[in-house]
Amino acid sequence: MLLDEAWADFLLQENFLVGISLDGPEEIHDRYRKDAQGRGTFQQVFANAKMLLEHNVPVNILSTVNDYSVKYPLKIYKFLVENGFNFMQFSPVVEINPNNPDIAAPYSVNAKDYGNFLNKLFKIWLKDFDFDKLQQKTSIRFFDSLIKIYIGMMPDHCALHKNCNDYLVVEHNGDLFSCDFLVAEETKLGNLHNISLADAFNSEAHTAFGQRKADFGTECQQCQWLHLCYGGCIKDRLHDPRDKGHNHFCQSYKVFFKQADKHLKKFAMLYQQNYK
Repeated sequence: MLLDEAWADFLLQENFLVGISLDGPEEIHDRYRKDAQGRGTFQQVFANAKMLLEHNVPVNILSTVNDYSVKYPLKIYKFLVENGFNFMQFSPVVEINPNNPDIAAPYSVNAKDYGNFLNKLFKIWLKDFDFDKLQQKTSIRFFDSLIKIYIGMMPDHCALHKNCNDYLVVEHNGDLFSCDFLVAEETKLGNLHNISLADAFNSEAHTAFGQRKADFGTECQQCQWLHLCYGGCIKDRLHDPRDKGHNHFCQSYKVFFKQADKHLKKFAMLYQQNYK
């Protein structure tokens, strides 16, 4: 919200890829993204995001999928594309209810709805793909990473890795963490004033954090899709006690992988035939 043209010039000069939290058109974004006075933040965020594009700063839109926005995958996608935001990430929301720690917060999205969201999003994304030229009109990180897996490459989406400790988060004060979804005192690795990036990355705590992902339980071990998600993001196992440590979106992914499998195999075949 504090971005201006000076920031844009700096970000371009230093070759930053900038993630902008924008959940879609105004009525969807402002459903939950309000300022301290309770006012919607869409107008300012949208204007600044467009300003970055006009300054040729690479922008990746980060959209959360909550109990409301999950109903509008096509509307969100079309809005982003029409405004030149062709690089997107979608993160499903599940948080502990602050008023009742035994259940998820009411704005969390359920597994069935998120599975439907992924299927509808994938269908419209496929329509925007030029199969003759093997060129994408838009990039959705989750789908791009799955294609890489089907080709035999390492995906860049940490939620699909067997271990998830391939980056560090640096907060404004220099505090270091293993994951931007799990920034808390108990997951702190240290501070840049006291430890180098290399030492933090190679620390026992960071290694142990990554290994937590592989502790996905018996149900995952027997799943035909284990090689795609390895139990999914750690955060999605922790924020609804009713999941008992299992991924909140497990059924979402099972439904989606079943529907998308033949298309992803086709992508892999086309890429292997054309880029040997």
